[in-house]
Amino acid sequence: MSLKNNPKNKQTKESTENLLPLMPTSGTSHLPKILDICHYGDPILRDHSKPVKEINNELRQLVDDMIATMVKFNGVGLAANQVGRSKRLIVVDVGGAVPNSKEGLLVLLNPKILKKSRRREAQEEGCLSLPGLSIKVRRPRQVDLEYFQLNDGRRVKLSAEGLLARVILHEINHLDGVLLMDKLTFWQRMRIKKQLLAIKQQTLQELKEKEKIKKAKEKTFLSDTKPPLPLIPPTAPPPPTKIS
Repeated sequence: MSLKNNPKNKQTKESTENLLPLMPTSGTSHLPKILDICHYGDPILRDHSKPVKEINNELRQLVDDMIATMVKFNGVGLAANQVGRSKRLIVVDVGGAVPNSKEGLLVLLNPKILKKSRRREAQEEGCLSLPGLSIKVRRPRQVDLEYFQLNDGRRVKLSAEGLLARVILHEINHLDGVLLMDKLTFWQRMRIKKQLLAIKQQTLQELKEKEKIKKAKEKTFLSDTKPPLPLIPPTAPPPPTKIS
């Protein structure tokens, strides 16, 4: 999610028990890289993301890459399927968006909403997967949820309100294959139909180009691969010469 307005936030945590398997770190350093953002039209944005089964080095590296990508594109939240990974994982950081905020970076594994407030607020939202679009969306003011922590695999509870709640709900929507325009009425969607179509067409064109490049690389690899040498059966020794 990208930021528009900055309401006040609040969060509290309550630890429970360790449930996710925690694999040891490899000890090797990993330099975070900037990942490609999947835009509207990419099928993965409509998929229901799969739960994280264990915390390993691959997952830790993905989290580092997602954080770097979110910061690079000035986002306040990012879901794993927005970078092409079908995992129930989101990163959130609204601290820099709110003056004098003490909010820090949150990494949420397998987040699950427990309760939403009846009070709702409308606010403009942007989305890294919908570049150039700003959509006014009504969401609950407060939300209670639980998730697993990355550092120790423990399940914790979180109560969030304001901007933090909005960002978390936005990113969990992504994990469930729900996009901003799904929150709009038919006539509201019609107003941004041309923009959505332009983004989708651009995305489909980029996906076709990536597929062409992939196939060309595979073809080059196959042509460069030398066929294995034929196996020649061992020659049987000649029969012994009889001396009469």
